Amino acid sequence: MGTRRPNPCRAATRPYAARCLLALLLVLILLVPAAYGLQPTSDSWPQFRGWDTRVGTSLSAIPSSNETLWSIDLTDQVQSSIAVVDGLALLGCDDGNLYCLDADTGAEVWRFETTNTVQSSPLVSDGRVYFGTSDGYGHCLDLANGTVIWSFATRQIVSSPALWNDTVYFADQWGNVWAVDADTGEEVWNKTLPLDIWASPTVVAGLLYVGDIAGNFRCYDATNGDLVWNRTWQEAEIYSTAVVHNGRVLVGTGLHETLECLDAATGETIWTFNAYFEIYSSAAVSDGTVFIHSWDFLWAIPWDDPDGDGVISPVEVLWDFQTFDFQGGSSPTVSGDRLVVGSDDGYLFCVDVATGEPIWNLSMPDFVYGSPALAMGRVYVGSTGGRVVCVGSPAEPRLYTTIEPSQTVCEGGQSITLDISVLTIDGEPGGDAFMQYTATSGELFASFGTVVEGRFKNYWTAPDVASTTYVTITAEGELPGWDVVGDEIVITVEPAEEPPEPDLPRLAHPYLMAGVLAFVALDAVLAVLIIRGRKRQREVAA
Repeated sequence: MGTRRPNPCRAATRPYAARCLLALLLVLILLVPAAYGLQPTSDSWPQFRGWDTRVGTSLSAIPSSNETLWSIDLTDQVQSSIAVVDGLALLGCDDGNLYCLDADTGAEVWRFETTNTVQSSPLVSDGRVYFGTSDGYGHCLDLANGTVIWSFATRQIVSSPALWNDTVYFADQWGNVWAVDADTGEEVWNKTLPLDIWASPTVVAGLLYVGDIAGNFRCYDATNGDLVWNRTWQEAEIYSTAVVHNGRVLVGTGLHETLECLDAATGETIWTFNAYFEIYSSAAVSDGTVFIHSWDFLWAIPWDDPDGDGVISPVEVLWDFQTFDFQGGSSPTVSGDRLVVGSDDGYLFCVDVATGEPIWNLSMPDFVYGSPALAMGRVYVGSTGGRVVCVGSPAEPRLYTTIEPSQTVCEGGQSITLDISVLTIDGEPGGDAFMQYTATSGELFASFGTVVEGRFKNYWTAPDVASTTYVTITAEGELPGWDVVGDEIVITVEPAEEPPEPDLPRLAHPYLMAGVLAFVALDAVLAVLIIRGRKRQREVAA
């Protein structure tokens, strides 16, 4: 049998095909919405720009006025952006402290002292606070009390960390990118760019994007630090943190005066917007619109290039909003039909996203470099004058719902008791809340009702099941003037046991059974013979 000769043309195409397949896989990964491990809620803003993607949008509404709930004055500049988690507001200050404040009042909860400025914005996840310092450390603190869990030596850090797959990423002003185990603080890998890094790393779908002030912009494999692609712009400086959205990357180029839209998998240019002024901040993306500011102008431009020529031209700009000075690094935060952004002329602006018309502004002492954080319907931001403000209204008092089942494991058809309580954080009833109850299976005695004095008993009957089934039971409520937090539980339902068969006596051996049957038959024969004999005796006597 002859040996098949390889096809040289086919062999030559294999590396190319493999590269195409890899690029296609990267594109597919980036186009599929990621299950982000760290993202904002209506009540939280856990990191710089909110999301892992740094898109700068919020699930919380922006206030309709500049009403200030509270403000405090620190002893030095606040260039850090604020994180808001679990009712706490965290920020760095040039006085060398990381502050943890009560988000409702501004009262200090704790502070962590360093030996230099803290311009890095904190990242909060799973009860831990990650941030960098200008004295050359990446820190991990306990959110509850500010105690050190670990510290990792770097060079000076002014950028903000990123978190992905149990790894935290820092970038320092010596051009180093550090990947550190988020739990232990041990180094995973590091890479070095040619010059200082001021921009924060962005990590999405296993790819890390970061640039330096020499115009170098790189994409690394976040797992091992391997270079995926890189771009360089002449006479550029990248202070802008990359935004990743729908398979694209947006990055400002500083003195190069452009916003570049790149393919996230390959780094190839999709379109360019020339702002004719330096861009030092990061973009926000919402509903097909990109918001970016450069020096004196805030711009709204389309996400897709209208004519496909690779350039967002001046006639394609949706609107612009001018202030006296936008040169600093404050990036816009968007929610619904409003946008908030800080300016170097000492104002916090709220703008209509459809028209660019101003809605309100708030005067601040000195520059607003930090990007606004948005949570609980409030805006949190600091200024280089040392002032930290919270714009918004007081939160409604909160009630907490608890479902206590009589048991968490039952059989099909069995009924269990559900003790419902709706109480304040101090354990006192806050009023008669109207509650709604749902179960994914089975039958509830009551599907709605008023919880008088904060207590109610409900009953639930489990469904008949053929195999182990998990049923979720929820309780949600409302009460005017109160924020009612619902609860849910999971009940395990097992198949009901069949009743046992009666334990009938069994014969131990087949021969014994045959003997018994023979005895019964013999007894029957004898009975017949006796009856016949008696009958014959009567006939003879007669």
